[in-house]
Amino acid sequence: MLDGIQFSTGCTLGKQNIIHHVSEEVRARFRNRDTGEVIALRLRDEAMDRAIKEMDERDDEAGAAIIEAMSDEELLEEIAAE
Repeated sequence: MLDGIQFSTGCTLGKQNIIHHVSEEVRARFRNRDTGEVIALRLRDEAMDRAIKEMDERDDEAGAAIIEAMSDEELLEEIAAE
């Protein structure tokens, strides 16, 4: 997820405009510096479960293909921003 965020936003660990924390849950929080508006997203458990199952039964590429084929709504859910 971190690579995708860096690619799509231009934020990088090197520029220090992205912070990474190790956690059991895969989630991201975005803050608009101009407005202060915050949105938080979490990877849906079902999406991760489907990808892991595919990787276990076939290979990593098959699991990645499952994730790539999902819509944003299937892949992510909005959660309360902290």
